[in-house]
Amino acid sequence: MQEKIRIISEDRTADSLKVVFYIELLKKSFPATLLLDEPDKSENDYAQLLEKSKQILGTLFYTNEMARITEEVAKEITESAYEGELKMQEYVDLKEDLAISEFHFFEDDLLLIFVSPKIFLKNAITVQTDYSLAIEDLSIDM
Repeated sequence: MQEKIRIISEDRTADSLKVVFYIELLKKSFPATLLLDEPDKSENDYAQLLEKSKQILGTLFYTNEMARITEEVAKEITESAYEGELKMQEYVDLKEDLAISEFHFFEDDLLLIFVSPKIFLKNAITVQTDYSLAIEDLSIDM
């Protein structure tokens, strides 16, 4: 039986671990960076964060949490753009255009980096969540 989420590459740098995860459900790979609070930690510390990141990716992609987060992000951005009013067509267009491009895992939270190639062209949308996947912050990187 094939793993739902597997690591297809790892590269340890002085202050992070760069990983590419393959999500079987989507038949797609995603880059991720794992960062520890103290960069000189052991391989075991990275192993714990790596296991935590695989678990959270499983939750995101195999329980529809990614769809929920994408909807919340589209709603928040659309309401902000229209001063609290939800313009349904703009919301739907953004929701359909948003795509996850990468992840950054920290010990206490994670960043989901989205792109919106038709609407935000070359801007990244960064969403900070805790490990219960509650959105804590959202920003559009201009």
